[in-house]
Amino acid sequence: MTRQKPLPYDADDEAALLGAALLTADAATLVVNQTSGADFHVPFHHRVREAIVAVVGAGQAVDVATVGSDLARRNGVADIDDAKKQLVGLMAGCPASANAPAYLRNVRGWTRRRRAVDLADQLRSNALADISFEGILAQIEGLGVEERIDTSTWNEACLVGALDGEPEDDQPTMLARDDGACLVYPGRVHMFAGEPESGKTWLALHLCAEQIACGRHVVYIDFEDTLVGVVARLLALDIDPDRILALFHYVRPSEPLGPEGRHALAELISRTVPAIVVLDGLTEALTLHGLALESNRDVATFLELVPRLVARLGPAVVIIDHVEKDKERRGRWAIGAQHKLAGIDGVSYGLEVVKPVVRDGDGLVRLVVAKDRPGHVRRIALERKTAAEIRTTSADELLTLTVVTPGRPSRSSDWRPTELMERISRWLELNPGSSRNLIEGSVRGKGTFKRDALEFLVEDGFATVTEGSRRALNYRIVKQYRINPE
Repeated sequence: MTRQKPLPYDADDEAALLGAALLTADAATLVVNQTSGADFHVPFHHRVREAIVAVVGAGQAVDVATVGSDLARRNGVADIDDAKKQLVGLMAGCPASANAPAYLRNVRGWTRRRRAVDLADQLRSNALADISFEGILAQIEGLGVEERIDTSTWNEACLVGALDGEPEDDQPTMLARDDGACLVYPGRVHMFAGEPESGKTWLALHLCAEQIACGRHVVYIDFEDTLVGVVARLLALDIDPDRILALFHYVRPSEPLGPEGRHALAELISRTVPAIVVLDGLTEALTLHGLALESNRDVATFLELVPRLVARLGPAVVIIDHVEKDKERRGRWAIGAQHKLAGIDGVSYGLEVVKPVVRDGDGLVRLVVAKDRPGHVRRIALERKTAAEIRTTSADELLTLTVVTPGRPSRSSDWRPTELMERISRWLELNPGSSRNLIEGSVRGKGTFKRDALEFLVEDGFATVTEGSRRALNYRIVKQYRINPE
């Protein structure tokens, strides 16, 4: 028998539930524990659900990278980047991840309807063939009893993923210092706060330039400057105009973020998959949305409205903000409500001006850690405070910005931290393929010197370094280093 109408389903409900699962662990738990493959009628959605189940079963965190890799490997998606873009599209299209239980109820409702259609067909066929249909009737009656959906956050959490080690996504991978250490975390919200001429916008654009040089897209949401002004700064940083056209995406909102704006922003992020999203002018953004600078509630509302929404889609978010003019009243940097600091889940940086950053001279600014939620940046900061020195030079209308390691010794050709080099060599001989962060956390010694020791081991041919998953650096010893070789 040929059915005249297609089976009932709602692709938007399925996509919203899967998008929520990619955004939050709670929603992923709902998908794994309270759905089956039959709940997803769209073939791509069915494959994504199976990939999420596989990732959780392997004890991994659910995110675009892990699910995208499984989707590409196990489900016939040829291009892993295309798979990730489709997943980002699901995340961007999720209206609110907190509504995952409602999406689950809707998806299950459509499953029950499809099951009812199938049972009705079976009932008709059995009746025409004079076959018993009491069992089918019992199943139809059972459709009237809706299954319980357990959404309480008081349920015990699964510890498997956490016990497997800290996810690599919690390591900073952007805004590299001259020693290779990075200062910005993917998928987290950061802040650059400073006085006028402290270089906060220049630093954010330098970060954009760094990612553009790697072929990655960036999005710049500007509440304060102009398109002409921002592009002029990019050109002053000596970025190729063709790369700016291809990889730099500029947004200048003049009205609060509403449904149309939310859709446009989600579409832009889904289409470009940016590494960085910059929000220039938090104070101006709050004013545009009718929110009070001094209100913790209003600041929390805006952080959830834009920065956290964007960060959950994968990019690192950098907010540029002002500081209190009176240094005695400045506190921990950003002007206004305390929640500006409390709401940052990456690093909140203050920029201390030693010499102003201007186009016609040299500048020097200290990048100071006011808060580091994951803790990896503060560990490599000088005296647990200064993460870097920002040095600028100007010549021929160009501005060169360098992120310098604070307190780093001179790299003269005859100097070597030999004791540390031997310690690291011995450790790597027993632990080949270890990441830089694991080495630094395991070998005794000062953090900046350990970085130098690793670099010298590679430079001098005693070790090799390769890029692993999610751009982690992994080291192996190719010949033993000893201060006094036997």
